Amino acid sequence: NLSNLTGSLDSTKFSGNLAFHPGALMGGKGEGMSVNSTIKLDAINVDDYLPAKSASSAPAGQTAPNASGNDGGKPAPVAKSPRPSPLAALSGKIDFTVGQLTAAKVVISNLAGVLTMNNGQFDLNPCTFSVFKGNVSTAAKANLAKTPMPLALDANVKGLAVGEVMQFVSGDQKVTGTADMHLKVTAAGDAWPAISKTLAGSGAVSVRDGLIRQIK
Repeated sequence: NLSNLTGSLDSTKFSGNLAFHPGALMGGKGEGMSVNSTIKLDAINVDDYLPAKSASSAPAGQTAPNASGNDGGKPAPVAKSPRPSPLAALSGKIDFTVGQLTAAKVVISNLAGVLTMNNGQFDLNPCTFSVFKGNVSTAAKANLAKTPMPLALDANVKGLAVGEVMQFVSGDQKVTGTADMHLKVTAAGDAWPAISKTLAGSGAVSVRDGLIRQIK
């Protein structure tokens, strides 16, 4: 158990508490690993910790040799494991707050959430934050004990500045307004190709004071 933790990592200051039980991970019998924590970060830029994008080592128009060393023009098949994630044995609860989070150059403020873990079921509820002047409230679920992994997301957005979103995406504000959105989706899988094939759900968008400029 670690209490009243304070410190910094690069430019990020943090504080909180941590209770950790290694369980079977360190030789325990009949017990899974458990983590209970309260953590607070003032600001973090995730982009600073991601590797820089690099060009493919294979020449343009060619496919790199497959894992067997034979250049068959096709990538080697990827083996799929039916085993659930090792994190399925994790249990506990994590309460977190982040004053400012930057990811893919998107600035998110006042991020707060509660993550509970029990027998492979991960529930993030509630999770709230602000982005592009809008307030977002989400609840997400994932069951890591099952294969393929079931996923669920329920999100509500209020007061999103459409012009700021367009400025970020396309570099101009030809479309402006204030948007409210609701999205409720389910899927299954641990990677986008599988998730995209099972994606289902519904959504609704309403825009107030909408304006489209420079129509030719």
